[in-house]
Amino acid sequence: MWCGNSGMLRAIISWGWSPFLITAVAVAGLVYGWEIWIVVAVLVIVLVVGLVVAMVGTRDRELWLASQRFRQLAVYYTRRFTGESSLSIFAIIESLFAIENPEIWNWARACDMAKRIFNTWSDSLKQGISLFNSILSKIML
Repeated sequence: MWCGNSGMLRAIISWGWSPFLITAVAVAGLVYGWEIWIVVAVLVIVLVVGLVVAMVGTRDRELWLASQRFRQLAVYYTRRFTGESSLSIFAIIESLFAIENPEIWNWARACDMAKRIFNTWSDSLKQGISLFNSILSKIML
């Protein structure tokens, strides 16, 4: 490639094509003596298209960043407050099995079932977010 950093070249092509094209059209209009209203019309069209492309690209990037942040929060939440974490309410409820009280055992067994359901839901949430992120990353490429 004729540029040392392909990321920089990609950024120039994807974000900087509009100013280059506007400059080229303005210079061509000056050199060839086009009427000013034709040059202005073409320049406005190129500018509007460039701004729309920039807004769509920015929106896509922000969506991707938001989905990554949501995925990180879901993983953090699941790791921190569910499953076998010491901060999990279910870990505290499991400690109640050490108490010699049958009524508390029945309550703790019911909570253990809720734990399994909640952990299954949390795992499904993580898988759904991972699937969404993989689809979004394929769209972004």
